[in-house]
Amino acid sequence: MFQRSVQLAPLAFLADLRLELARRKLRATMLPVAGIGDEVGYRSESAFSR
Repeated sequence: MFQRSVQLAPLAFLADLRLELARRKLRATMLPVAGIGDEVGYRSESAFSR
């Protein structure tokens, strides 16, 4: 049902949401990239930078 509603699998939707939030934070703040990755739910810098 979720996938039909948003046209994405739940994990893909979550990944897109995290990336959009990270984009906004990168543009609007002076936080380091590692800190933003952590804030939006990535467990490591390497996972965030992929």
